[in-house]
Amino acid sequence: MSRNACLSLCALSVGLLAPYAAAQTGGAAVEGVIFLDDPESDSRCALVNTSQNEFIIRTCDRQLIFVTMEDEETGYVVDSAFNVTLNGAPRGRIGYALDGSGFRTLFWVTDNSFGDVGPGFVLDYDPSTGTVSPAMAAGSTQPIPPTSVQTAGQFCDPSSRFDGAARCPTARAPCGAGGVQSMIAVFSILTLATLVSTRRRPL
Repeated sequence: MSRNACLSLCALSVGLLAPYAAAQTGGAAVEGVIFLDDPESDSRCALVNTSQNEFIIRTCDRQLIFVTMEDEETGYVVDSAFNVTLNGAPRGRIGYALDGSGFRTLFWVTDNSFGDVGPGFVLDYDPSTGTVSPAMAAGSTQPIPPTSVQTAGQFCDPSSRFDGAARCPTARAPCGAGGVQSMIAVFSILTLATLVSTRRRPL
């Protein structure tokens, strides 16, 4: 293989590996996480808030990933209109609202699928069962609106919460599993080693 061909292959490999590296390192612009711009303010958030827990929407399959503690897949999927479903059944929606500190931020709220509660109330997520239900104020049977939840605006950037552990399966390698990228990287390293070895042979 010529030197130019090898360099081209190596450059291609680096380009394909870049998203995987970004998914590993995190940061303010987190690879594999959907950010939503608020049409009514300058908010740009990726953390989705419930009454006590936070989630991100994973880019490759639009699944809600629980990130308050260790990252965990939930099975809840967000469509292009930001409606949430679980096994095809509606389970609320994602949207901007004012929190208890007056910040516009993302919430997972009820829709009409929650019986008599009605739409627009904050949901409560139970990590032990993976179920959601309308959050109720202490000692009350009334659901609480987003303006009662104190997120203080900091629960917008996922870099402090999402550790990237709940990546997509290997079949969806561009979203972070790295199967295809790893094979290309190994092949490129072997090719480069072969080229260097060939160039060092005496005439």
